[in-house]
Amino acid sequence: MLGGLEWFNFSDWTDGFLIGSPGGVDDGNSALISLNFAYALDRASELYSYFGYDMEAGKYKKMAMDIKASVRELCWADSSDLMVDTPEKKRFPSITIFSVS
Repeated sequence: MLGGLEWFNFSDWTDGFLIGSPGGVDDGNSALISLNFAYALDRASELYSYFGYDMEAGKYKKMAMDIKASVRELCWADSSDLMVDTPEKKRFPSITIFSVS
């Protein structure tokens, strides 16, 4: 997971997100924010690879894979086959907007 985040981390004006931010953003344990970052790292990896910067591409690809694995390990609820908002596993997102694969 990402750790503490300084700035306002808006995600969506959906029900259940206080001022547009998912649970866990203040302490850095938000599954949604972590997976959004992993997605950005995957896209950065593709760009680096396209331009021949294979070392950088590999670095960002590994970071993305590590974050996704951490989120899956900490936020997957076997009992319901759903991803929860934070590792505390107290709240499920009101909508499914991400996947871990």
